[in-house]
Parts: sequence; C-alpha cells; structure tokens
Amino acid sequence: MSEVLRSWKAGSASRLVWIDYDAYAHTIFSSSSPEWLRDPVRRVSALEQAQRIVSSQVLTIDLAAPCLAAAGNTQGGGVGAITDALSADAPAAYLATLLDAIGHRLGQRMDVVVSVPSPRDLLIAAGMSADETPSFNDLDDVGMALADLARGLSSKTIHGLLVTISEPARFEADDAEATGSLIAAVRHFGWAAAVATPSTGWPPPDTLLSDVDADLFLYPEVSLQDVVALGNRKVGGGLGKAFWSDSSGGAGSASGVALYGAIPSAMQPEQVLTRLSTLAPAQA
Repeated sequence: MSEVLRSWKAGSASRLVWIDYDAYAHTIFSSSSPEWLRDPVRRVSALEQAQRIVSSQVLTIDLAAPCLAAAGNTQGGGVGAITDALSADAPAAYLATLLDAIGHRLGQRMDVVVSVPSPRDLLIAAGMSADETPSFNDLDDVGMALADLARGLSSKTIHGLLVTISEPARFEADDAEATGSLIAAVRHFGWAAAVATPSTGWPPPDTLLSDVDADLFLYPEVSLQDVVALGNRKVGGGLGKAFWSDSSGGAGSASGVALYGAIPSAMQPEQVLTRLSTLAPAQA
C-alpha cells in the first residue's frame, strides 16, 4: 500500500509532488462527460489515463461534489440543504464504489486523499453571503455532517483529508473550531490532514495555525520559488496558475519541498508534460 504522506510527515521522503488532476481528467480523458459524478467506472478509467501523464504521488477526490450535484440547487436551503445533501444515500454509494475502484487500480501506487470545502464554504454554497458571519451551530452541524460522510468511507483505501478554505483572512474562531473537530474525527481513521487555500500570503491567520491540526498547509498560488525558499516541510504549493502558464520556472532539484496545485482543465497532455519536465528529481 502506498504511504507517501506518512513518509513525508516522518521526514523520510525527499520531496512530495501532489497534483490535483481531477478536472483535467474529466475534460481531456472523459470529454467533460455529464456522468462524471454518477459513473464511477468511467471516472476511474479517465483518472488512470491521466495519471500516466501526471505521475502525481497523491490523488484527490472531492467528497462534497457528488453530494451537491445529486441534490441540485441548494441555494436558499441553508444548513439543512447541505446536511441533507451530505447524508443522501445515492452519492454515498457512488463514492464507495469509486473509492473501491481507485483502491484497486491506483491505490497501490499513490496515496488517495478525499477533499471537502470548509463548513463556511459549504454554507456559502447554500446561499449564505460571503460577508455574513455564520453561527457556530450552523458550522458545527455542517462539520459533523462532513465527518459522518467521511466515517462512512473510512474502510476504503484513503490516506488523508484535504480541507479547502477559500478565504483564510475570514477564517475565524468558530470556523477553526468546526474544521478542527472534523480533522480530529478523521485522525481516528489514521488519516493525514491538510488544508489548501488559494491565498498567496503566508503565514495564515492565527486561528488557522493554532486551532487546525494540519500536517500540511498548501498554497498553490504562492510562487514556486517562494515555496522552495521557505523550506518548511509543513508548507507546500507553487503549482498554481503561474506555473502552468509557463510564467514560473521549475523547482530544480530542491529537496524537502511539498509541491501542490491543480492542472487547468483544458491543458493538453503535451503542455502538461512540458511543464512537469521542469520539476527535476529532488536530490537524495
């Protein structure tokens, strides 16, 4: 079984390359199929084809996406719409089948991480204004629903949880407590924990650093050179828009760096290979 994240946390891996290519595989290897969140066999086949190009050490699967897609329009439904969507039977069955297939076809060669938006971001998806401060009870209810969804999949080949936070500057104490409780819950499954944000600034708010027990804080839009220069094994990123647009250089042979980002969905395989070729192997 792959144990990439465990090795990274222990300090025994020289470099971590974690590329989110789900949207890319959907577009390029599944022709943007409308069945992406309903047909696990088709999705795994496309992911397997994409992995031959990307060679990521980690595969990211969004748990909330099939739940929200099955629920349809959650706008105006508030916390109830989100918790109902996360507890629905059909998307849970889809995710179970998908993760079984991934474990069989990819899980021996790479770590599998499931991702979820933060509770606050899910409330925004249900119609809450981005300027509104949600109540702790609402955040906690969403966090518990996310934990329940993860618990139902805890027997699958999963190595970690990634929580995505869209606005770390607005990440307040109640957000941190709800997210921290979610991460504490998945620790019982033996999973690693990571946080990713599109923010370009480091360090994040104190509430994120002090209240969220993450193994990795991932900043894809921080420049690759800055991530390498920081030299902090708990902070990764660098594979954001600038990297994929060829306006950022490669990482050279830098060691002790976690490289993270998502491939733009419309890139062609030749373009992806060209950019990945700048990520020279890390020195031993």
